Amino acid sequence: MTPEQILELLVFLREVYPGLINRNLTAARLYAIVMLITETGMRSVEVINLDALGDDRDIFYHKKVIQTRFGKGHNSSGSQTRVMPLGNRPAITLMEYERVVRPQFHNHLIEPSLFLTLKGTRLSYGTLRDSFTRLIEAARKHGVNLPPKLTIHDLRASFATNRVS
Repeated sequence: MTPEQILELLVFLREVYPGLINRNLTAARLYAIVMLITETGMRSVEVINLDALGDDRDIFYHKKVIQTRFGKGHNSSGSQTRVMPLGNRPAITLMEYERVVRPQFHNHLIEPSLFLTLKGTRLSYGTLRDSFTRLIEAARKHGVNLPPKLTIHDLRASFATNRVS
C-alpha cells in the first residue's frame, strides 16, 4: 500500500466505518491497531499480545518506545522481545485509545491486554483478521482505492516498503 492508500483507509476507518457497523468501540480499536501496524511495522500477533496493565506493560510513552515480547525468533528459537520507536502519530492514537476507548470494554481494569474484545478478553488473531476483512470489503464498496487481496499482514509490508522509499 502507498502512504496515500494507508491515509485513505485510516480516514475511512475513523470517519465512515463506525457509522456503517454501528460499533464505535470496535471501529476505534481497529483504527488503533491499523495505525500501530502501519507506523511501527509490528506483526498482528505482536499487536494482539501487547499489554496495557501491570509489570508487563509494553507501551512507554516517556521513552517513545513500544515493546513486544512476542517477536519472531530466529530459526524457531521462540519468541523474542523487540523494542521499536513509537512515533508521534501512533503514540497520540494509543494514548487516546487508552484514555477514551479501552475503559469502555469489559474487564479493562483487570485484563492486561491492550486490545480487548467486547466480552473483556484478549483479542484473538481470528477476530482481528475477520474484522480487518470486513473493513476492507466495506472500504472497497465505498470507493477506497486499495490493492487487491489486501491482508492485515500487508500493512506490515507497507511499513517496510514505505520506510525504504
